[in-house]
Amino acid sequence: MFYLVLPRIGRLLCWFLLPSIMLSVALMLHAGPPPATDLPAAGLPPVDSTKAAQPKAALVFAFQTNLGYCRQWLATNDFKSLGQSVTALSVLTDALGRNVAESGQEKITSLHHAVDELVAAAKAADAGRAQQAIDALPKAIEAVETAPGLDHPRPATKTVASFTPLMHLIDGTFTDAKAALATGDVTAAKTYAVVLVELAQWLAADRAGAVWQSQAGDLAAAAQDVASSTAIDPKLLRTQFHDVYACCAACHQRQR
Repeated sequence: MFYLVLPRIGRLLCWFLLPSIMLSVALMLHAGPPPATDLPAAGLPPVDSTKAAQPKAALVFAFQTNLGYCRQWLATNDFKSLGQSVTALSVLTDALGRNVAESGQEKITSLHHAVDELVAAAKAADAGRAQQAIDALPKAIEAVETAPGLDHPRPATKTVASFTPLMHLIDGTFTDAKAALATGDVTAAKTYAVVLVELAQWLAADRAGAVWQSQAGDLAAAAQDVASSTAIDPKLLRTQFHDVYACCAACHQRQR
């Protein structure tokens, strides 16, 4: 299965070279950010460097990261890539919805509407409309960030964005985590691992069957090991992230 993110390749190949060829090829087809040095910084939740953020905060962080990628695509007037990248925001909004209490669901609905407006603007290749939609999203995600969370999230279901964008986001989040480790940002890497645990729940919900459920469970367990690790050495976390990679690679191999 092939995915669409080209600019993340260099960071991925630094890690596993020959063992990562299969996933690297997948990432070549996945929609991600164009090369840039001015990516807007996402507001990482203030947590101890030995711990990851809680699920809702981690998902907000990932949303901000992917919104930054959308900004970059719009800056280059690449509406096709913008349209592919904005689907990540749809998946993350679904994920946030299951982690927000009933009293905050109105804010989730507003976030869905804001994301849908960006989707429509990208399809219409309307730069002005897309810019307005992007400018409105920070306020919408901040509102969700302040909404009360749930200690026990609702069950995951099939994401409205469909299976392919979910897989794109899993691959992209995996690579974002490795890029964070490459710069020594342990907290960000662990926070992305929390996002991978969450996305694995949606992966499991997408299909029935014992093998599929087992594969999704393996991914969730490997990512949870990273998220809950007390290691603060990026090199040690790289080793742990290899187990996450192994789950992804094994699943890709079985699906070929």
